[in-house]
Amino acid sequence: AALQTGQVAAARESLDKALKADPQNSNAMALRAIMDVVGNRKEKALSDARQAVSMDPQSAAAHIALSYAQQAGFDLPAALAAATKPASHPSARVPSAYSAETTSCPSTLDTR
Repeated sequence: AALQTGQVAAARESLDKALKADPQNSNAMALRAIMDVVGNRKEKALSDARQAVSMDPQSAAAHIALSYAQQAGFDLPAALAAATKPASHPSARVPSAYSAETTSCPSTLDTR
């Protein structure tokens, strides 16, 4: 709720509490990584996103966060691979809007 109302510091504090209570919460780590991307903390974003993927390699949210962090660092081939990985896993729960974005607009990350 705090993030939806623009209370970034409060949202960050809530995520940190969630991670303290459950250090393996990959969704909280993925969201923190995305917040780091938005805050232009690229190295922290990449670290958090990689940790989210490590926590739950089948998490679509973790792979999407990793893709965003890699895009922020202009590693477009890796970002494309991370973005399409959850869609290729049979048990992945890919958010429909993001899935449509990566499948209908792959040229936006194509570096060939």
